[in-house]
Amino acid sequence: MKGKGDTPMMGQWKECKQQAPGALLLFRLGDFYEAFHEDAELLSKATGITLTKRGNILMSGVPVQSLDTYLPKLVDQGILVAIAEQTPPTDETQKIMGRKVVRTVSSGTALSSDLLDAKKSNYFASIHVLNQTVGLAFLEMTTRQLLVTELPKGSDCLREIAQRAPKEFLLSKQTRKELSSFFETYTQTCRENVKDAWYFDLKESSELYQSIRNQERDPLYGKSAAVIATGALIKYLQEQMHAPADFAANLTYFSQENEMKLDSLTIDHLDIDIKKARGKHSLSLIEHLDFTKTPMGGRLFRELVLKPLVNVEAIHEKHSAIDNLLTDPPLTSRLEQLLKQINDTERLSVRISLRQGGAKDLLALATSLTIFPQVKALLANAIAPLLQKGFYALPDSIPLALHITKALVDDPPAKVGDKRTIRIGFNQELDTYYNLKENSQAKLLQMQEELKESTGIKTLKLVFSKTFGYCIEVSKGATHLVPDFLERRQTLVNAERYTYKALKEFEDKLLHADDNIMACEKRLLVDLAIQVSEQVSTLCSFSQVIARIDTLLSLALAAKTYRYTKPLVDNSKILRIQEGRHPLLEKKLLAETFIANDVYLDPSVEQTRIITGPNMAGKSTYIRQVALLTIMAQIGSYIPCKEAHIGIVDQVFTRIGASDNLMLGDSTFMVEMKETAHILHHATSRSLVILDEIGRGTSTYDGIAIAKAVVEYLLEIEGEGVKTLFATHYSELCALSAQHTRVKNYSVAAKVSGDHITFLHKLIKGPASKSYGVHVAKLAGLPEPVIKAANTYLKHLEDIAPHSKSASPFKKQEKSGDQMELFN
Repeated sequence: MKGKGDTPMMGQWKECKQQAPGALLLFRLGDFYEAFHEDAELLSKATGITLTKRGNILMSGVPVQSLDTYLPKLVDQGILVAIAEQTPPTDETQKIMGRKVVRTVSSGTALSSDLLDAKKSNYFASIHVLNQTVGLAFLEMTTRQLLVTELPKGSDCLREIAQRAPKEFLLSKQTRKELSSFFETYTQTCRENVKDAWYFDLKESSELYQSIRNQERDPLYGKSAAVIATGALIKYLQEQMHAPADFAANLTYFSQENEMKLDSLTIDHLDIDIKKARGKHSLSLIEHLDFTKTPMGGRLFRELVLKPLVNVEAIHEKHSAIDNLLTDPPLTSRLEQLLKQINDTERLSVRISLRQGGAKDLLALATSLTIFPQVKALLANAIAPLLQKGFYALPDSIPLALHITKALVDDPPAKVGDKRTIRIGFNQELDTYYNLKENSQAKLLQMQEELKESTGIKTLKLVFSKTFGYCIEVSKGATHLVPDFLERRQTLVNAERYTYKALKEFEDKLLHADDNIMACEKRLLVDLAIQVSEQVSTLCSFSQVIARIDTLLSLALAAKTYRYTKPLVDNSKILRIQEGRHPLLEKKLLAETFIANDVYLDPSVEQTRIITGPNMAGKSTYIRQVALLTIMAQIGSYIPCKEAHIGIVDQVFTRIGASDNLMLGDSTFMVEMKETAHILHHATSRSLVILDEIGRGTSTYDGIAIAKAVVEYLLEIEGEGVKTLFATHYSELCALSAQHTRVKNYSVAAKVSGDHITFLHKLIKGPASKSYGVHVAKLAGLPEPVIKAANTYLKHLEDIAPHSKSASPFKKQEKSGDQMELFN
């Protein structure tokens, strides 16, 4: 409310601040958006804009035309921004322009394409912990999709949050406290809306949820935590975002039961998702396989890769669709051409429905929608069930699209008023205004000639005066011929100027023509936007069909481009790949030949491979490769190999690399042990575990002991054991093959000639005879004196601890002081 001594304008500013509590308010003043007081300080700090002071009021401002430049900088830092626009005076007594908050923008609710990644979903997450369960509600504002689930507290819940990488959270203080360790390691820049407990009331949340429910069967029945998370989200949307009541009505309850579980470590270790480190960008599996042609296809493709399937029938359906596309090149080629013409119809529909889209957005939507029936017609003869589903789900025509294209000119302006927006012939009233404006000179000339004819004044002419507007000018010598209906307006030295009713009416229409044109075009655009909003759910559904088709095309194009092979996928527990290749490394090598390798893991024959060999030989590449190909097979993709048989895997676990966690006070070894513990607690007999060293952050014997115990534990999980690939430098672990028939030893071949070593990158049976560490050190460029000294010490160590009497901690040692003697 306006305070004592406030100017009317500052009174308006305070009212707008009350409309958007907690937001940085950008307050429209002419050609600038101004920020005052603490908002001005925040704006200056976040963007570098100069901070000024008028009296005791701090100020900083953004030019109106530069808003799209500065808004992303604010939103990316997790700042909630409210935009107050000027509104015309409501009556003649109002002395200044009115102002009101027209929209609020935050990282999780942004709608503008300037603030979004076209191929990545932008989630707002509402989370509520209730006893031992967690309710999760993920809203994608730009597509109006609301995904809800309820999970037990623990790793599955945290994995779901991390995978969807929300930009904004809504949660209670207690929930924030319980998830504090998660947020300490959450790498995504985000905004947290932390509310008091009353905001998450079950009764109110249930009422809000029921108000948007449009399904006969209640998907959240008996799921109180999910209901609370959903209700709180709806409340926030209505209060803070001023969203319509049914905005989040497109609710889907999802389960993790039908997907392979990939935790954030596995996604990171295997380069599955896009990541940037120290400004460098490494190729990800998503980018490698993404041949999608539409933005919504790209978003869906990313989510499908992060959530591989565990349902064999669903995988076979995808393989069938890829087969159909690969064996019908004309279908694939034409489908690719059509999808390239489709804009982001999903996000365009939502943005327009919320009155945040202009004429260009409307035309982009309409022209894209006209392609949908063409895609349907193309799929009429498709054989694969998934492509047939696309055919039946798409419409024969979309009348709204044709209506919009008939309404708009071919190249509408970005802003109404810059040039004509509505096509000639669409609206008679608008055409009248344009005709008046465009033909005004001809009309004025016609009026002049008609007056000459009726009055007989041959020297009469129609002129324009800045003071009096359009006038009839008559020379002094002809004034006696002026008829009575002409009214004198101005006397000049040699002439008189007149006007009359018809001329005044025409002038009034002409003076208001531009305003009338703008008002009429704006009204017609709003009418079109309303029609889009009435059909937004249907349009988004059609867009999702196109997205699913696009993902199938992407997999087919990847298979064709990279010459991949269709794997056999079934419900067995066998993992057999013949001549498999690492998909990302193979692409990076380009002209170089990638050395293919086999794998065969079978719980009854060969379940664990202990892989030894020198650094840089390819151990890590090999185990990552096996994991990646398994994941690719289960997203429905073809894979780089000669032949493959993949039994369904429910989870892929990785323990790779060494790093500490300074934020949590964990050493490298503690981080390694925590990652290993997570695997041992969650792996099942259907899992795939890849381990690249365990126990290197402690003493040699401790490390070997832990590594051996881990392998043996994995062999006994659920009484069947887990498929495991273990790359290690501990040659002592090779002894496990003599104790467990399902453990086999492999090594990566290397060729040594004198002091030189050549890595052959080929996996062979049997343990490595040497680790070749000194050879690798020489390749790395260690000084020659260091290399010579290292060779001397190595020979001494080998003499006192020969391989025939390996100092293994798994056997009783003859001499307790052996370890000390090695370094004396």
